[in-house]
Amino acid sequence: MSLEEEKRSLTAENHMFGVEMKNFFDNLQERRGIDKTILSHGWIIAYLNYETIEKELDVYQKDIEKKFHMPRSTATTILKKFEREDLIKRVSVETDARLKKIELTEKGVDFFHNTIVDFEKTEKQAKMGITEEEFDSFMETLRKMRNNFEKEEC
Repeated sequence: MSLEEEKRSLTAENHMFGVEMKNFFDNLQERRGIDKTILSHGWIIAYLNYETIEKELDVYQKDIEKKFHMPRSTATTILKKFEREDLIKRVSVETDARLKKIELTEKGVDFFHNTIVDFEKTEKQAKMGITEEEFDSFMETLRKMRNNFEKEEC
């Protein structure tokens, strides 16, 4: 691939943008003393917050496995780590003693809120020097590109 082709490569530019954005976000989180293994699974904490606190639903390990397309062993490892770090707790269900719903602890809720602040800082950094019109156009283009994949059977 020539230098000119590389400049126009969506895949390369997207990759580099993702790397830069992730590094910036990770640095914010590391300053808070957040373990990288927890950081990489922050989306699970966000999901738990949304489902259990905002929607007031019960969430079980099988829900996390399904939502994040992960095998049981992976979900078990992640959730055990979250338990050790006091971000979640497993609570018995009255109707079936074998079932344990997953809830965020106070520390888990704080983690979620701090992470949202860091997401906002990361987005603000990425948008520096970009007009609202440029950003809207970019987002519209991105959605169209993403929809192109939804139309195809991959």
